Amino acid sequence: PAEITDIDQVVNKFLKQTSEQTRKDEMAFRLALEKQLKKPLNIKKETREKKPDDSVENQQNLSEAAASITPSEVIQTGIYRREIEKQQEELDKKEYARQFVENARKSGFHLVLSEDNKVISVTPIRKPSQTDESSELFPAD
Repeated sequence: PAEITDIDQVVNKFLKQTSEQTRKDEMAFRLALEKQLKKPLNIKKETREKKPDDSVENQQNLSEAAASITPSEVIQTGIYRREIEKQQEELDKKEYARQFVENARKSGFHLVLSEDNKVISVTPIRKPSQTDESSELFPAD
């Protein structure tokens, strides 16, 4: 029984040390990550020809803005752009569907679309039947 207690103590001591070291490593990793995320990210820009309307002040402001972008800002900008693109795609799809239904109506059909823009039903629009009066409009001499 005395030997079991010694083994238990050794194992417990090892687990405690390992746990403490893991916590220290995790904290060091988090601190290093925070430090890296706060560092400015230097982005190389393609050189372009100067235009007469490009002022020195404007160019300086652009270069300062590019130099002070952090990695987290780059990520947030990417996410924002993807959201804007997604919203624009949705608007384009809605406009396309609206034009599709309008063109069908002009061609004499009533369309009903589902939310995912699939045709649910097509119904011909009844055109007024031509009467004898309409032939009177263009008499055949």
